[in-house]
Amino acid sequence: MESSLHGSYFGEASPLLLGMNLAATQDWKFLINESDCFDLIERRNLKKEMPWTVSSIFEETRSVSVVFTDLVFSYISTNLNYLAHNQASLAFSFDRPGVLSPDEVPAGVCLDSISWP
Repeated sequence: MESSLHGSYFGEASPLLLGMNLAATQDWKFLINESDCFDLIERRNLKKEMPWTVSSIFEETRSVSVVFTDLVFSYISTNLNYLAHNQASLAFSFDRPGVLSPDEVPAGVCLDSISWP
């Protein structure tokens, strides 16, 4: 159970970083980064220790955050969080580990219903 929980943390944290990288690439100055993983959002916002499986991802989010004038990490319920789930689905369709670069993400990731090959 513990291993599965930490794996799901990685699946939730990676799209947060990807969203930040996409926004930074587009020179956006304001970003609301949403996730349906209440635990990670709470840990990040309250500056609590992160699980070891995602600590490096959140270190990188801190590095990227300096380009934003305002950055908010917000919890959102699962049924309203289709963008993050589309990003995760897209990442799995690439069938490789790691974080996708912004250039690899098609505009369709923002649609509320889409599937990847």
